[in-house]
Amino acid sequence: MKDRERTYQNPNTITFFFFFLSDAVTRNHRCSHQKPPPAAEQVWSFCRKPPHLFSCRRWFLVTASVVSGDCIGKEEEKEVSFLPLHYSEKGADHKEEMSKAELNEKRSSYCRISDFKLYSVDSQEMESSIVNASATSRKRRRDEEEEEELEQIFFIIVSVVTMLLGALTWYHDKYFVKEPARNLELERHSFLNRLYRGTETDCIEQLRVSKKAFFKLCRILQEKGQLVKTKNVPIDEAVAMFLHILAHNLKYRVVHFSYCRSMETISRQFKNVLRAIMKVSKEYLKFYEYNLEGSVENKWRWFKNSIGALDGIHIPVTVSAEDRPRYRNRKGDISTNVLGVCGPDLRFIYVLPGWEGSAGDSRVLRDALRRQNCLHIPNGKYFLVDAGYTNGPGFLAPYRGTRYHLNEWIGNTPQNYKELFNLRHASARNVIERSFGVLKKRWSILRTPSFFDIKTQIRIINACFMLHNFIRDEQHSDPILEAQDLELLSIVDNELINQQMERVTNNIGDEVTTIQATEEWTRFRDTLAMNMFATYQIRRNFD
Repeated sequence: MKDRERTYQNPNTITFFFFFLSDAVTRNHRCSHQKPPPAAEQVWSFCRKPPHLFSCRRWFLVTASVVSGDCIGKEEEKEVSFLPLHYSEKGADHKEEMSKAELNEKRSSYCRISDFKLYSVDSQEMESSIVNASATSRKRRRDEEEEEELEQIFFIIVSVVTMLLGALTWYHDKYFVKEPARNLELERHSFLNRLYRGTETDCIEQLRVSKKAFFKLCRILQEKGQLVKTKNVPIDEAVAMFLHILAHNLKYRVVHFSYCRSMETISRQFKNVLRAIMKVSKEYLKFYEYNLEGSVENKWRWFKNSIGALDGIHIPVTVSAEDRPRYRNRKGDISTNVLGVCGPDLRFIYVLPGWEGSAGDSRVLRDALRRQNCLHIPNGKYFLVDAGYTNGPGFLAPYRGTRYHLNEWIGNTPQNYKELFNLRHASARNVIERSFGVLKKRWSILRTPSFFDIKTQIRIINACFMLHNFIRDEQHSDPILEAQDLELLSIVDNELINQQMERVTNNIGDEVTTIQATEEWTRFRDTLAMNMFATYQIRRNFD
């Protein structure tokens, strides 16, 4: 009903409709020489006025009278008075009222004729078509407006839902406990069982220690290193992560995938184990009594007062850009110069890491003799050193300018006491080269720069030396480690000896000030060398 009222309240539609209807009725009567109904003429005349001045309800009353041919009644004459709209329809008095005579005259003039009814039917059809067309147009516009409103509402709903989902996702990721996409606990236990509860070979290849040695190391770190288990990480898992990183130079992301632990947990446990190892390292890096047997005893029988051999080794490190010039060695690599001292059984007895790669071996040795935790040399004892060091009390060096390295003696025999001394000196001092080779072969983190800061890298180097001694004590008869040692012999002779030849050439003139080459020590070396050569000649002549 409201739509219908809106339709008839359209001034253009109403004006056109009533003007056409009254014009048709008037023309029909005039053509038939009949007087048209007064209501039709009145509609025709008033349709020429501005349509917005008239009430829609009055138009309907007049139209109803014209179409039906009935005369309007007394109650309707006020509605058909066609007053302007600024007069109120309800309760407003007409300024000009029609007399009863005029009304009766108009009522009597209304008549019913068939032609008028015919035209009134055509007018109704025209009215219906116009109303339908207008209604269709308005309906189409209304549908378009409703569709636009629905699209806007849908867009608003989608935007709100998207923002809500984004907020819920952020809140869930930040505050909710994440449900694992896989059974991490089961995968972790399965991996650890295969790692140090599986075969002996797998444990040695992955952790570089046997199963028995691994659990003993965990017990030592717990009792003496004050390593404690946490709520979620047991001690054996923390030690396994530490050894795994050192053995293969693994990044935290790789360990995170294998152990199903967060990188923060891995970093924290790595530092805890490293701290515990540093506490017990002094018990493994110290002087000790050793018994020489077999071929080892034969190599060292001419150096009875020797307590081992020492040398320096360059280990790659990662430092800041401003510190790189100090850590750049003669080959152009960024490294730290580490002083190592080992006994005839390949166990280290002293380690001094941390010196810049640009520092020479003699300078590092001088610092080792002066610091508080210094390299102690008992009276009457000495170390075997290469030609880069000074031949003085406590340090027995070979003759310079004479063949020394083992690869130079292939197919050759010594011709004098100096060559024989250098040959046997190199054969005995080779233990330090082998120890360095085994150390680097076992711990890959010492072969390439790591991602740790320089202080942590220095502590890691110290920990690797300590673990090397621990493994030598616990796995001295392990066949796999013996095979690795044999494999390293060729690597040591080819790679590390070449480094020694280079140091001999470069370190001449950079001698230790605290070690003076005395005549007494020179005579001691000459006497020892001559006795060697004399015994060698006697045996050679006897053979």
